[in-house]
Amino acid sequence: MKTLEPEQWRVLGRLISLCGERVRLHDMLKSQDVSAEAVTGLAERGLIVAKLRGEQIDLTPGLIKTYRRQMFLHLSKAGESYYWHDPHRVLRSLGKARHGLSLTYVLGMILFDDVTGLAREGLIHALTEHDTVDLASARQRWAGSAKVVLPGGAELWTNAVIVRTTRTGQLFCER
Repeated sequence: MKTLEPEQWRVLGRLISLCGERVRLHDMLKSQDVSAEAVTGLAERGLIVAKLRGEQIDLTPGLIKTYRRQMFLHLSKAGESYYWHDPHRVLRSLGKARHGLSLTYVLGMILFDDVTGLAREGLIHALTEHDTVDLASARQRWAGSAKVVLPGGAELWTNAVIVRTTRTGQLFCER
């Protein structure tokens, strides 16, 4: 399955934070600064459900333009499952953390391979007290290791590494 665009992640993140509550489509478009096409794409993939006057409908740009103030969005079971199994979800936590999160905390949410993948995509960066860390080419000795091995062979404790979102990664966080 193709990964979601940043504005689609903002919609999913907002629906997750509402814990099953519905949200008016017009309010979602305004508050999360998303386009109607992004919402339509989520509905086509079955990740969200749109309802108009209590009836589930297929979203189209024409319907959105006409009935955007009367439609409500819900997160589908498939959308919830997609959210919890995709590593991009940690960008929400990292975006809300003012000074970043320790790598140990992030590794409690996703695998180290996923962390390096996000670093390769340019969505996160890491630093220590004295220097930046290239997580894209770092590795762990074994799964669950408390140390990270850097390209030159140096080792760092995971709790000494702070992970933050980049400007690109901030686009995935809801507003």
